[in-house]
Amino acid sequence: MLPFFFLHYDKLVQRYVIYDDASTDNSQEILRLNPKVELRPMPPYSDPESRIRSALALQETCWRESRGIADWVIITDIDEHLYHPDMYGYLAQCRAQGVTIIPALGYQMLSEHFPEHKTLLCQSLTRGACDLVYSKLGIFSPNEIDAVNYTQGRHSAAPKGRVVLPARDELLLLHYHYLGFERVRKRNAQFVTRQRKNDIAMGWGSEYSLSSKQLREVWNLIASRLVDISQPDLRPWETHGGPRWWRPPYLLRYWESDETPPWYSLPSMRRRRSIPVVLHSLISRVLKPCLPERLLKLLRKFKAPAPSSTEARVQGRIRRRLEVQSKGKASHEFSYEDALSLLDRLGIDPSQSREGSMPLASLQFMQSHFDRLDTSRPIIALHVGNFLGVSLAYLVHTLRRLHPDSRVVSIDPNLTHRGIPRTMETVLVLLNYFGLEDRVAILTGYSLEKNVSNQGEIFAGYDPVANWENERSCTHQLDLLNALARGVFDLCLMDGNHDGDYLQRELDRVRQLLRPGGLLVLDDVSTAWPEIQWFFNSISPDQFQKLSTDDRIGLLVRS
Repeated sequence: MLPFFFLHYDKLVQRYVIYDDASTDNSQEILRLNPKVELRPMPPYSDPESRIRSALALQETCWRESRGIADWVIITDIDEHLYHPDMYGYLAQCRAQGVTIIPALGYQMLSEHFPEHKTLLCQSLTRGACDLVYSKLGIFSPNEIDAVNYTQGRHSAAPKGRVVLPARDELLLLHYHYLGFERVRKRNAQFVTRQRKNDIAMGWGSEYSLSSKQLREVWNLIASRLVDISQPDLRPWETHGGPRWWRPPYLLRYWESDETPPWYSLPSMRRRRSIPVVLHSLISRVLKPCLPERLLKLLRKFKAPAPSSTEARVQGRIRRRLEVQSKGKASHEFSYEDALSLLDRLGIDPSQSREGSMPLASLQFMQSHFDRLDTSRPIIALHVGNFLGVSLAYLVHTLRRLHPDSRVVSIDPNLTHRGIPRTMETVLVLLNYFGLEDRVAILTGYSLEKNVSNQGEIFAGYDPVANWENERSCTHQLDLLNALARGVFDLCLMDGNHDGDYLQRELDRVRQLLRPGGLLVLDDVSTAWPEIQWFFNSISPDQFQKLSTDDRIGLLVRS
């Protein structure tokens, strides 16, 4: 693929930095023949058990050395060709208009035979199928963007800095992977041997393990949807179907977009899968292109009219989103990074979502002590204080892996917290997105009596003291649980009220809920919250035995 790659990009690119991941063919020799290439070895994996996460960590930082040097930087794989009929002129136009990021519309290119070398593929192999999975951010201004925030595989992003999009989407990403059936089959067999433990567990690169029959089914599915990208009347900004993660409405994007490859939906693949993977949307990928316009117009009638206000519009989107999910919309495999990325796409202030959520390192520290739990039966857990649902989703996902019938009860009053109103709606979005909604019982109320939200602090202009009379929620949920399920919980994570006296009374009730030997997790046991830190250190061993702390969370066992 390297000759095709250079033939495509050489007229545009002044400098290539290529990271070679221990190739064993003659790729390095080919690379050294190009005077524009700086060849570097792949850095040590940041996650030794994941090639995908390690590549993502590199992609997030490698481009920054181009600041002050390049007008544009391209992050790409060798088989990804960014295409515009007048690429140089288009980039000059975008720069003159102040555009800083140019997401590309993805096309899965296909050919039964591998083409001859010294051929410009965008001119000689021009038939491909629209593929939302490969609609990526590949080119942007390194001088205006502070962070790209890619998700795994660069399939979406949440760029920060001076982010300016072009008025319409003209740039294409031509993915030249399916070139020669037998060649692809052999390459997949090679790729699957390089997958690491966490990649396999997360289902990343599952396409490499397709049998010949499954690969042929995928091949035929793509072949049935081919269009010619060289046609002057293509108008991809109009004809490339489906929502785009970089265009509004953001709240609908996560479940409407086809974030999974087509092979996940094949019957033979469903029979063979041994790990949870996301089902592909057959309606949008197969049925929708085949439906007559008359039927499509009829389907559109079911969409709600545009609301008259922003509040009504947001509520309508959330309601429709949850309705669709309740009817069996495919879910996504949970990861902490994807959860934060989803919050970004929902328009949540990243500084609040990250500062207000438990960090991944602390959640993993907590998980490292789950060997104390009895996994021969379903694990029952309590989660107090949801905020946006990141730690709740992490807990549910982790416990479900330990035992598929595990359940979690959560308590939260659903108030404006850190300036974000009605946080429960975001929690529900997160749970539904990752397919965890049937593992959680949510109690919307205070653990004890009503108290001032946000510890009385003002965030984003919201004064919890002034709004005390307007806040409504149930109370004394811990007492309710004790009346219904005393002594049945294996684990409790506390991240609610931070007043020492209130927390002490909560723990008196939580102790009655936990089984003997049950695990208690306290968040914010740190110098940032000296009252919580002092409280943790002063807990009587007659109530709880201290296990450990990572200077953020404290772990205890019910005596």
